[in-house]
Amino acid sequence: MINKPDIEARFEELLKEATDELKRVGWDGSQHAQQGHYARDSVHIHVLTAGLNLLKRVCGTDSDHYIQMKQVADHDRGSNNGYYLPRISPILQAAYEDWKGGYLFDLRSLVTAEVFDDLLEQAEHLLENGFYIPAASLAGAVLEDSLRTLSEREGIAIPKKTNIDGLTQNLYTAKVYNVGVNKAIIRYADTRNNADHGWTDRFKIEDVEDMVRWVRRFTTEHLV
Repeated sequence: MINKPDIEARFEELLKEATDELKRVGWDGSQHAQQGHYARDSVHIHVLTAGLNLLKRVCGTDSDHYIQMKQVADHDRGSNNGYYLPRISPILQAAYEDWKGGYLFDLRSLVTAEVFDDLLEQAEHLLENGFYIPAASLAGAVLEDSLRTLSEREGIAIPKKTNIDGLTQNLYTAKVYNVGVNKAIIRYADTRNNADHGWTDRFKIEDVEDMVRWVRRFTTEHLV
């Protein structure tokens, strides 16, 4: 889950770094005070790289803010030339203002969460009719897919062959969520595994009911 105070602090930190550097070189908002006296390449690269990562997490890769920043990064010289710092600073400022105003959301994550919600409704329907084994398998699949989605959003590499345990370990190590959430995920991964193997003596319908409720809460808190 994105921590709002940390995000706000990161925006302000990067904006201050860019503003201080532009003031140092005499940028007045439309031109440099002295030809050839541009921002240091190292500062530009840091603000651009960190800014892209921040906008990816907060706005999503489909947002106008991220796309505009990425265009600068993909430019032949824009990725490493301090001359282009005045172009990325306004993009970062606009994203910050929209974020503070509550106008930003990751559309892909929202759609994904809605899909997961539909699948969890199917799991609940199965439970209502006594089919708790397939309900556990379905809820487990939603949990695994939600962890993959969350890993992608956080920029965490996903091995070709992995499972819930591996995904949650990486997310927990990256401090995306706390130890309590990690332990719950491992517990529900066991329930899903038992269901997939037909080991019905290792879990009860009440365990699956709790699992479905928890997975729904997890996707709501972390993907919307």
